[in-house]
Amino acid sequence: MHMSTNVSLTYPGLKSMLIENRYTETISLLYAKTHFHFPGLTDILDFRQHVLPNRFDSIRVLSIDWEPNPYFIASTPKMRVETWNTISQMKGLQQLRVYIKTLCVLPDSSAARSLKQNLRKVKGLQKFELVVTRDQFAFWDGFLEEGMEVKLVVNTEARGESSFRQPPAPASMVRAY
Repeated sequence: MHMSTNVSLTYPGLKSMLIENRYTETISLLYAKTHFHFPGLTDILDFRQHVLPNRFDSIRVLSIDWEPNPYFIASTPKMRVETWNTISQMKGLQQLRVYIKTLCVLPDSSAARSLKQNLRKVKGLQKFELVVTRDQFAFWDGFLEEGMEVKLVVNTEARGESSFRQPPAPASMVRAY
C-alpha cells in the first residue's frame, strides 16, 4: 500500500486556507525582519493604531527622522511623551536610531529637559543612537548624561547648509488651527 503526501488543491477552499495559514505563520517575520523608518517622531502613534499589538511588538529595528521644532504644532508635547512611552514599551525592539534633522532646542530649556526625560525611558536595546549632523555635534556633545543608554552619532553623509535654526521671534510664530 502506497500513501501519497501530495494534497490535491481541487478541494474547495483548500488553496485559500493554505495561503491564509502561510500568511498567518509568516506575518510576524515580516515585522521582525523589516527595518521600519518613520518620517516624523509622532508617526509611530498612527502606525500603532493600524496594526495588531502582537505585530507591533515584534518590530525589532526602528528609525525616525525628527525635526524638533516647538514652534511647529504638528506634534504637541503630550504626543511626544506618548511617542516616547510607546517606543519604550515596544517588546521586541532591539535597535533605534533617531535622526535629528534640525536643531531648535535650547540647552537649558524645558524642551531640552523634556527630551532628556524621554530619552531615559528607552532602555535595554542592543543599539540606541541619536544621529546628528556634523554642524550640530558641538551642541549635542555633552547633552546626554550619565545613565542614558543612548549614544550620540555624527551623520557624516549629511550635506548642505547648517541645519541649526534659531527659534523665530514670538511675533512671527505661526499657529496651526
